[in-house]
Amino acid sequence: SSSATGKYKAEVAEKIMGSLDFAPNDRKNGSREREEWSIMDMTGGLGVDSWFFCKKASKVIYCEMQEPLCKAARHNYQILKAGNITVNNIQITPESCRRLLAEHDPDIVYIDPARRGEGGKKVFLIEDCTPDVLTIKDEIFRHVRHILIKLSPMADITMVCQRLGSTCREVHVVAASGECKELLIWMDREWNNEAAIISVEIQSQTLSHHPFFRF
Repeated sequence: SSSATGKYKAEVAEKIMGSLDFAPNDRKNGSREREEWSIMDMTGGLGVDSWFFCKKASKVIYCEMQEPLCKAARHNYQILKAGNITVNNIQITPESCRRLLAEHDPDIVYIDPARRGEGGKKVFLIEDCTPDVLTIKDEIFRHVRHILIKLSPMADITMVCQRLGSTCREVHVVAASGECKELLIWMDREWNNEAAIISVEIQSQTLSHHPFFRF
């Protein structure tokens, strides 16, 4: 992710948590203050998105299966004094996903599936990416209400919404300096309606929201 899109994703996550009113029965451990929330980045990579999340969330759980990337991220977070990020070197499977969610109890799970198949070939279908969100989303929803998914700007929005189902609440089409960069999908376990499609243009330090429509 670029700095611009990383910052935007963190702002979307903050908006999600800021729009909720926590009641004592909303979470198994009782109520939680709005400003105290956590997010799990299941595909940490170089850690850019986690870095921007840590500026908004009280806790970030970074996960990455490649050990060299984990070492680099841990080093960088120490230099940046990002003390609210924990680094986990782990491969995401339904089993490991279950353990991580039970241990850390995040409010939001963020996933940026790798869009490369065998031999480095680009893939666009959700089930061909790693991890396969279709395989693990039900397990995530058992523990967490909100999922954010970053997808290729080449992904078919109609197909994405159909495959992910009625929990798709918003599809953000994110552009920067005139170029479409990514799709950001907000899935809400409690949502059972049409998805809103929101077009966003990031220009330097400004952000323009174009009128959205129902899908």
